[in-house]
Amino acid sequence: MGRHPARRSDDAHAPEARPASAIGAMARGASAFGSSVFGATAMGALAVGRAAIGRLAIRRATVTRLEIDELIVGRLQIDAGGAATREQVAAWLDAYERAWRTPGTDVLADLFTDDATYSPGPFRETLSGRPAIAAFWEDGRDGADERFAMRSELLAVEGDVGVVRVEVDYERPEPSSFRDLWVVAFAPDGRCRAFEEWPFAPGDRLSPGAPPAPSDA
Repeated sequence: MGRHPARRSDDAHAPEARPASAIGAMARGASAFGSSVFGATAMGALAVGRAAIGRLAIRRATVTRLEIDELIVGRLQIDAGGAATREQVAAWLDAYERAWRTPGTDVLADLFTDDATYSPGPFRETLSGRPAIAAFWEDGRDGADERFAMRSELLAVEGDVGVVRVEVDYERPEPSSFRDLWVVAFAPDGRCRAFEEWPFAPGDRLSPGAPPAPSDA
């Protein structure tokens, strides 16, 4: 996400404390996308998780690692054929935004495989491995308490790859906005194995020699 996160709320709100893994432990003892959790069906857990996200956003409460884990357990294991569903991609996007609002980077174990790659932009060096991704995250945000609003639109899902359009507006000392396209490839356990983003900020040139893109200001 660099200076522009990934994930799905319409109202800016202060970050919430998060992950260090119950789901991580769960994902390693069983699939993070297990077909049932705590006796509820995975789809039922997904519905409960989304309702919990709404409640958390409204009350802006501090969220523990266990709570974020409970929001993620609704993910379903990707089919043996390697196909992801729109619901699975949407759940991952929700978890990504939550992680951006969470102090530390332990939660990334629930989002990215150990050997995941992360391309922060065209012609930029691709990061390899979750430790490199974690360092990039910490360097790219002002802190887990920075205020921002994020909106995302899932454009397509083909096989194990999802394509997402993302808009992020930061409050920061000076308001700033980013527009982004993400290409996310998933592993069979539902975590990301390859992440590619195409970020745009006001003033960026769309192509060599072209005038800068108009500012939102």
